[in-house]
Amino acid sequence: MAWNAGQKIVLAGTPVVQEKKLGSNATVASMLAGCLVARDSSDEKIQENECATTRPTGWLGFEKAHPDYKPATVTTAYAASDFAPVIAGAGAVLVSKLAAGVAAVQGDYLAPWTSGLLVPVVRVGGSWALKVGFTKQTSEVDTTIDLPQYMVVRDCIIDCTTNVGSSTIDVGLNEDVGGDGGESGGDLDGFLDGESCATAGIVKHNMVDATASNNTLGALLVEVDIKDATGTPVYYSVPTVPGHVCDGTAKSLTYKTSDHAIIGNILLVLEAPRGSFEPVAIAEQAIAASSRGAVRSLI
Repeated sequence: MAWNAGQKIVLAGTPVVQEKKLGSNATVASMLAGCLVARDSSDEKIQENECATTRPTGWLGFEKAHPDYKPATVTTAYAASDFAPVIAGAGAVLVSKLAAGVAAVQGDYLAPWTSGLLVPVVRVGGSWALKVGFTKQTSEVDTTIDLPQYMVVRDCIIDCTTNVGSSTIDVGLNEDVGGDGGESGGDLDGFLDGESCATAGIVKHNMVDATASNNTLGALLVEVDIKDATGTPVYYSVPTVPGHVCDGTAKSLTYKTSDHAIIGNILLVLEAPRGSFEPVAIAEQAIAASSRGAVRSLI
């Protein structure tokens, strides 16, 4: 079915609703109905959830807001120190918003991101991976996804859906998008360096090769290349542990492809030791980047 949100947040279900006060750490512009919120300085106060440093406690409501504080529309932010309803409880269908640079299809798991927004994720081993689509881009392009400080990048995996022989992709952090000079510490192929997209499906890294430069795991995820001293020598790229720790400066996720019409998804395996990067909802409909759409709450 198509979910018509209109001027409401809860579309189905009977979640628990508690009234909380916007705390001093809340960014007013982010405090829109449907925003994922977290504890502020006390249990009675809230701020927008930030995946790398906080853990979500519920969703900012609208319908049950006190008339003295209720915004004019669902796209109008609450004001500083307002009291607002916070929705919690699994199973309710409600309206939330995706971060810029990603899109979701019905059934996608959605995890917390910055500013109370959501991103689509897939399970990879014992962690969750941010899913970002890619297409042919022969110069470095900014996905508009910014990796927050303290987030840990454990791995970067390519899921190629449209392959072309001899095609490759680089993935990393802003080195010089459009001649902007890049970000300090940025490295275009810091996560993946020449990963093959010649075959459709999940791409395995080339971790061992007679030529070190042929290994495809990027420098931000490699501790050192070790040369074998026996037989025909080969180089092994030793992954860094726990991974690349984001510094909040080199943060813009970028990529570049060879001159081939390839399509697929970048799966960036992430962990948030100080926050939470676990799914909190499932997309109930397709949602475009930065759009509001129906999600089924898991928290």
